Amino acid sequence: MKYLVGIFAVAMVIFAAAPSASAALSTSPFPGTVAYYLTGPHAIVGETPIHYGKDVVVRKGQEDTFVQWFCGTAEGQALHCTHSFWQVARTPGQCPNGWVLVPEASPAWGDYLKPNSDYCVFSDNLSTAKVSVIRLRR
Repeated sequence: MKYLVGIFAVAMVIFAAAPSASAALSTSPFPGTVAYYLTGPHAIVGETPIHYGKDVVVRKGQEDTFVQWFCGTAEGQALHCTHSFWQVARTPGQCPNGWVLVPEASPAWGDYLKPNSDYCVFSDNLSTAKVSVIRLRR
């Protein structure tokens, strides 16, 4: 439950931000932020369509591990939020079941990712109903 409350809190802050900038911002309400976009196109690991919305990526401690939150839409999809956890693959080219392998993720997926490293990504998608609750509470 604490985990879900944390996701909701971050999603609320992302949605509360003003949608006036289309490029990365230099400041973010989250310590350790490496990428912060209020609006614009985004790719989501494991999903085909381009998404449009808000995105923030935060480094977890001093590691090459990152947490990403995205809230927005894609063609033919309702408003939704995605929470992704990025970590360097323990064994190159292999990820645990349920995780998506992103080979040599840097710089294509972010110049903050560890160069020449494969990443394993696990994502949770929040439904439209949960996103609506988030928007009502801000």
